[in-house]
Amino acid sequence: MTQASRKAYDEWKDADAAARVAEEQLAKAWEEYFSRHTGAPSHTLIREVSLRRAVANERLSHAMSAISVSRNSGDTTAPGTHPGVAPEKGPRTTEAG
Repeated sequence: MTQASRKAYDEWKDADAAARVAEEQLAKAWEEYFSRHTGAPSHTLIREVSLRRAVANERLSHAMSAISVSRNSGDTTAPGTHPGVAPEKGPRTTEAG
């Protein structure tokens, strides 16, 4: 994995963790609303959760792209290219006999 792909992966992990925390807060707010009949979650919290998840998804796409570029550029540290591991072949097919 190149430094750029590692950085992209780490940035996704951070964004995903932040999104999960916000999603947990929103889930708790909904649970309180339905069980205690408190006010519904604020629009601000809902927007924050939506934005954080969108950022995490965008960073995941970027990380996947960076890792793909890394793998296609001959980087031997990319997953699946470890020495001694046979490269994957196409799908197995059986011949009808």
